Amino acid sequence: MNKKSEAYYIYKAEQAKGVFPYFDSEEIEQIAYDLLDDQLSSEALFVLEEGLKMHPNDEQITKLKVLILIHCQRIDEARMLFAPFASDGTFTTQALLFAFDVVAGKSRSALRQLLTKVRRNEIDLLDFVNVVDDMWMEIPDDAKIDYLVSAAKIPTDKAEALARIGAMLMDLHLYSDAITALDKSLDIDAYDILTWQDLARCTLELYEIDKCKEACDFGLAIDPKNPLLHFVKGYVAFAEDADYKTTIESLNVFKDYLENNVECDKTFLFSDNSELQIAITYDILGKSYFRSDEIDKAIEMFEKFSARVPNDHEALFQISMCYLDKGDLPKALEAIDKALSVKRRSTSYLALKTSILASMHCFEEAIETLDKMIKIKPTDKKFILAKAELALGIRKFDIADQAFRKLLSLKPRESTTKSLMRQYFDSIGDTEALNQLDNY
Repeated sequence: MNKKSEAYYIYKAEQAKGVFPYFDSEEIEQIAYDLLDDQLSSEALFVLEEGLKMHPNDEQITKLKVLILIHCQRIDEARMLFAPFASDGTFTTQALLFAFDVVAGKSRSALRQLLTKVRRNEIDLLDFVNVVDDMWMEIPDDAKIDYLVSAAKIPTDKAEALARIGAMLMDLHLYSDAITALDKSLDIDAYDILTWQDLARCTLELYEIDKCKEACDFGLAIDPKNPLLHFVKGYVAFAEDADYKTTIESLNVFKDYLENNVECDKTFLFSDNSELQIAITYDILGKSYFRSDEIDKAIEMFEKFSARVPNDHEALFQISMCYLDKGDLPKALEAIDKALSVKRRSTSYLALKTSILASMHCFEEAIETLDKMIKIKPTDKKFILAKAELALGIRKFDIADQAFRKLLSLKPRESTTKSLMRQYFDSIGDTEALNQLDNY
């Protein structure tokens, strides 16, 4: 969730005791907006009603109540409450008239009129942004797209307005337009960390990797411990550069932030789901540690990932690989069996299990596992050859012979496979099989 005001936390603490303490009018508005951020419109209305008991006829609290009633589709109540202000000419009143037009299905005309006032310098571009933001969920996306793209082209010296437009365009998945607005904002104010975060996210979405790295580096120069920028930097270092040292350093900063903050600021998240994001972080850290030969740390990360995403077969496969690397074959087998309980027909998982069983000298079980692989892919020559070689190695000649003859019927053309087949049929003096092998 976004960071809340101090008044919000006081309100929550006292409300838990059944008490509504005194707040000044600005604090009442802050609490209401914080509740709206969590989509708690009914509770926000309650706070405003209590606020009006403390500050009777306060115009700003009343107008905010009108706005929330509009959001709640209680239009008749909103119009009655709004009536005394309808002709006062203030910007707040204009904003409420805009909101009434939006819920009446007149979003495009309302946006057009508002943007015309911006172009005429009758209202500030930032005011336009705030009004659109207040009615974000009610305005159709196609209307938002058209008028936000137009708004971003209006000359301004307000970095915040351009940054907010960029963030809105990003929410609409118009990443190129968002980047243009964010770049303009940073030309005016190069020290706004939220804008660097949004630029890093947009450039990553478009896979503009060099620009993404640059956004991370500039942002981290301003805020060296910024969790989101470290997440993006670590992700790019892993996916693009195979730079595991940088990945580990950056993703650990992000991991530590999420692990140590129960209520995570959404501005530091790449998605609204912090649990999913930390699970992804554990997964990438596990792979980076594994490829850096820090196997115990890799196991720790994969097991943390698995605890958050139970029965994730890929994590279980990675854990099995780690234990195999350590030489702990029983634990490697246990992990791959868990993976196979989720994805029974994975030939790559069955192949790893075969390797583990063979290393444990459980040869008959290894052949049984190979049989499962062959059943899934009956004509896969690699699987049949593996069975033939393993059977030969443990002197199960009947099984080996059956496998080699199955291969012969499939007419493999790979030279190494044919060479091994030739050696086998030559060793048993089967000239007919050798002739067949030489004649296809």
